[in-house]
Amino acid sequence: MELKFIGYKKQRFSSIFTAWSLQNGAVDFASLHEGNNNKMYQPASNVVTMQPGPVSYQPPQKDYLVWSIINLICCCLPLGIAALIFSIKTRDATHQNNASLAAKHSGTAKNLNIAATVIGVVVTIIFLILYFVVILHYKPPE
Repeated sequence: MELKFIGYKKQRFSSIFTAWSLQNGAVDFASLHEGNNNKMYQPASNVVTMQPGPVSYQPPQKDYLVWSIINLICCCLPLGIAALIFSIKTRDATHQNNASLAAKHSGTAKNLNIAATVIGVVVTIIFLILYFVVILHYKPPE
């Protein structure tokens, strides 16, 4: 480290004000005594101190993860996979405090889950009707 002598000034009470400079910062006591406070200290590193402030709390978005898993297993596989992906994206956006993206993915997951449930119920009803009408009432030709 290189030290450089900036100067000195003799004041009352035989005080000698000196300033020594490092490579990145300097203290100029003569300017400080004259009321020029902007040259007092220049930090060697960029350190930012922040006051704690109010933190806004946003409730997490619904991710419909359980509904997506049920639709994936029971109702409609392709829409269940898409709903599961958007449910996971909702959870990730919520953990990153991105409320708008979480709301968007949550809405998409909800719509995909509704569509998968409706398709699953309709297909189940069609199969039950076919089972009872065709298979149970089928009489083999004699």
